[in-house]
Amino acid sequence: MLDASSAARAGIAALAIDGPFHGDRADAGAGPLDYQERVAVEGARTLHDRMSEDWMHVLAAAAESGWVDEQRVAFL
Repeated sequence: MLDASSAARAGIAALAIDGPFHGDRADAGAGPLDYQERVAVEGARTLHDRMSEDWMHVLAAAAESGWVDEQRVAFL
């Protein structure tokens, strides 16, 4: 298992981005059923497109800062 300090020494950068309705972006007190309802209302494709746009903005900002090489990136 690769921990954060080992990853940093190996030159691996990691970003964790909350999707809409996840983590710090979730409404206070929201539970799993609230999440599922919001996804159903917004639509899975629309939500996926919003999340992808968020990821690309973060990647562009990280690349602009010199923190990552945007040509050598994997999404998981």
